[in-house]
Amino acid sequence: MFKELSFTLRARTEFVLGWVSIVWFTSVVGSSDVIHLSNNSFIRQSTRELELQTSPQVVAQCGKNVTLECDVSSSSEFDIKKFAWMTAESKHLCQLDDGKFDREVLCESKAERLNKHWLRHRLTLTLTNMMPANQGEYICKLYSSLGVKNNRTVVTLEECLGSFDFSNNQSHVECQFHGVYPDGTVHWLQGSSNLTDSSTTQTEQDQHGLYNVKSTLKIQPGNMSQPYNCSLWIPASMKYLSSQKLDVTKPAARNTSSGSSVKLQWICIMVGTLMAKFIM
Repeated sequence: MFKELSFTLRARTEFVLGWVSIVWFTSVVGSSDVIHLSNNSFIRQSTRELELQTSPQVVAQCGKNVTLECDVSSSSEFDIKKFAWMTAESKHLCQLDDGKFDREVLCESKAERLNKHWLRHRLTLTLTNMMPANQGEYICKLYSSLGVKNNRTVVTLEECLGSFDFSNNQSHVECQFHGVYPDGTVHWLQGSSNLTDSSTTQTEQDQHGLYNVKSTLKIQPGNMSQPYNCSLWIPASMKYLSSQKLDVTKPAARNTSSGSSVKLQWICIMVGTLMAKFIM
């Protein structure tokens, strides 16, 4: 009887000890998981503490400068290992404290404390004389003691139109649009008649991505009483970028916006010369 009781007590003790061991092991594993989760939580918190901000999209004006800003801020002290603007092809345009900049861009950096908790570093990239060839993705990349981050800014361009000129004679009338973007075509009207199908249009693209559009229309005999309307149509934006009225009742030399001032200057010189001779 005593032996049976002793065996029973020993079995219960071993059973209880076994459960205690299981509970302790589970606690250790749980504690490890908690530590593991705690570590993950710390990493996520560190990531949240480091913020990198850029504008998702920027629309630039043709031939003007456009500025892209990249701000990194944190509520914790951190060391910047690398802070740079680059192209989608990984070409570095400017880098913090690098001192080597591309001639076609301007770079500026600034650090400031927003409040007693947050510190901000700003890296500014200015693209000068924006052209179609400069469109695309620009990446701001940061390597720091708190992690690596990068953001993208997509730069697009508004419509471009540089200048217009035309010429005409007894057989045809011609108009040209220079520095055009996006690519366009020319529509011809005379009164209510659409003469576009009777014209020929040529387009060339330069190294900056701009187009020169030239269109020629043959003049029909006896059809010179009404002026022609030469209009630049941009299919991509579905609108007319420019419209010019051409009077072909008399043959005229080539006319340009820049050439008008030269012609006026030449007339003034001639008048001045004649006045000088008259006085002498």
